[in-house]
Amino acid sequence: GRRGEQEKYVEKIPLFTEIKEKLIKDEIYHTIIHKILKRVVFFARFLKSEDMKNITPSDIERCKIYIFKEHRNHEGRKVREEDAVARLNSLKMYFKFLHEHGYLAVDPAANVKSPSASPRVRWYIPTEEDAEEFASKPDPYSYVGIRDAAMIRFWYLAPLKSHEQKDL
Repeated sequence: GRRGEQEKYVEKIPLFTEIKEKLIKDEIYHTIIHKILKRVVFFARFLKSEDMKNITPSDIERCKIYIFKEHRNHEGRKVREEDAVARLNSLKMYFKFLHEHGYLAVDPAANVKSPSASPRVRWYIPTEEDAEEFASKPDPYSYVGIRDAAMIRFWYLAPLKSHEQKDL
């Protein structure tokens, strides 16, 4: 079935185990390693290339177009922009790795530009001073002002997402 087909690719794709070891050595989280490798297999199948050795820049462009225009997640929705960027970057990282280790004379993905995704969540990380300034403003509407002030003083230790920040 599908799993067997996937394993056929995994065995033939060069450096699958080496890249995994490198990623582990670089202390990249296992889940991220797993995702990167899964994406490489996905695009090997998409390009019908069992070993990913004869990939050209135009193949990479095809992948890029697919990722940004046609790629759907399992709910059938278009892949979110930051996920699309991550997928493209996984692919680029893989080829850069092959090139750096002498498995490919040229890196076919070298000149492929990654758009920068606008992330949905921006972390707002205040300094201790910011937190203190917020905490020292009395809130005329809040009967739990003292508790709030204490919470805010902890804020710089545990950053809030920007949409949560407005609730302060």
